[in-house]
Amino acid sequence: MFFTQNNWEVTNGTLAQLAAPLRPWSRMALTTVAPKFLIELDTPPETSNFRFLLASGVEELLDIAATPGSRIVAAHVVVFGEREQGPRFEPLFEIRRTTQVTTPAIHSYRRHDGSWAALEFPASCAQTTDGQVTVFSLEP
Repeated sequence: MFFTQNNWEVTNGTLAQLAAPLRPWSRMALTTVAPKFLIELDTPPETSNFRFLLASGVEELLDIAATPGSRIVAAHVVVFGEREQGPRFEPLFEIRRTTQVTTPAIHSYRRHDGSWAALEFPASCAQTTDGQVTVFSLEP
């Protein structure tokens, strides 16, 4: 989820027109209820489309990937570490569902070094095993 306050709305009329029909915000707050993704789309420089998107949750990421005309060229997971470290971005290459379709979804993502990490809790489900289903991949 993303949260914002009314007084965080962009008041610059030009920026508001560029973002129309969407409403631009100068600040927002992120919850850790669902994993967050920073997505880079392949958009030609002459288009007025947005190039970067924030998605909250695996389902939203998959919706963006399945939208006709959208091509994701890069994706990052926003990893919320300890308070002293702060959040960081980790490149995303693949997401696998680690649970059966009859149980609540728990996903793991593959890191740059080939290791796997959980996107949702419990984190103990981050180990890859046979029978997992790849739900998102940036590699052909």
